[in-house]
Amino acid sequence: MIRSSFIITVIFGINTVMQLINQIVTTRLMGAGAEYDIFLAAVIIPGLFATLFASTLIDIGAPEYSKHKTNEWITGYICFFALIAVLGAIAGIIGAPIYMPILLGATKSAAFITNATIYAQVLLAGLPIAAIAAASSAYWYANKKIYRAPIVALFGSVLLTTLSYLTIRTWGVHGLIASTIVTSCITVLFLIPYSSISLPLSMQAINKKQLLSKWIPLVIGTFAMRSDGVLVRALTSDLPAGHFVYINIVYKVVAAAAGLLSIGIQISLLSTLLESIRREDYTSAFKIASRAKILAVLMLAVVGLGIYLLGPFVIKTLYVGGKFTATDARLAAQAIPYFIPVFFGMGMFPIWIQPVLALRRQRLAGAIGVAGFVAAFGIGKLLPIKDPLLLTCTILTGMYAFFIIAFEYVWRRYQS
Repeated sequence: MIRSSFIITVIFGINTVMQLINQIVTTRLMGAGAEYDIFLAAVIIPGLFATLFASTLIDIGAPEYSKHKTNEWITGYICFFALIAVLGAIAGIIGAPIYMPILLGATKSAAFITNATIYAQVLLAGLPIAAIAAASSAYWYANKKIYRAPIVALFGSVLLTTLSYLTIRTWGVHGLIASTIVTSCITVLFLIPYSSISLPLSMQAINKKQLLSKWIPLVIGTFAMRSDGVLVRALTSDLPAGHFVYINIVYKVVAAAAGLLSIGIQISLLSTLLESIRREDYTSAFKIASRAKILAVLMLAVVGLGIYLLGPFVIKTLYVGGKFTATDARLAAQAIPYFIPVFFGMGMFPIWIQPVLALRRQRLAGAIGVAGFVAAFGIGKLLPIKDPLLLTCTILTGMYAFFIIAFEYVWRRYQS
């Protein structure tokens, strides 16, 4: 278990570095201008939906398939959620002219909103591909082939970077969109379990109502806890052109660092807690959880200080080039102090949620996610803060603080 967790952490780390390289390449080629701003605005909703499918379909699909282990079941599972994704994509495409102006606010020009809406609609058309990939990944995890999906994700990051580099110079943002779609289509081919696909399909092999009863609460909770990207785009839409790019650089670096630091602890902590709780050894479980939390805080403190001190130098060294200037790097670096508290929240809450998940309180965790999102956003909007970036980071920090306090409260209730 420890060896597997370590290998997955390494693969995840390499993939994260590759994603940052992709961001550097794209930023240099696109520059900090309206064109790249529009793409970053357009990709947030399709990206969020793809993330929801990726995280939830594996979580419910792997244990369910382990019970059935039939070709008909996995085929029905993949096709059922592909159909849901098709319906979701259609709804998203039709509704884009309504929610995109709301998301981007009134300060963006009509041309900006129109183009962002069109790009979002094009990207949403690829949502069924993301659903098929996520549902197929459940098959590999259930069959103990846990490296398949992470390695394919790493391959996808390399492919996207390569295609972006080759196409952006000629086609600009259209090349970036095409690269994104082509990468999704190619990577899904490596995840479909062809030998276990049973056609013609019989949807009767799966219990649709039972799957939806588990999936919908998980989606709602996951959406609330993964809504930081939506909040960042929506609440900073009033900033001048180019600031989406600046904020995206800092946000992605902070998110990548927080993810790298917490993923190894998450994997090993959850598996250890599950074993301790199965044996009803709650004393050991509480000690293990406390040590993991202390370790996470210490690691985050060290890395957070490093980001604060070295972040401007790193941005200037890695990103300046092509259309991205030293002035752009300076403006991007100014956002770093705002995101340091967000970084701590991003890194801490995934550790704090693991004990609650180990207790199999997924629905409670989802409810906490929704409550935290609503409370932080509602209270944040009432605060007399004029700076959009400060308001955004205040709301995000408040949301993560709510998660951490609530998860700690639930865990301590069981401890007492």
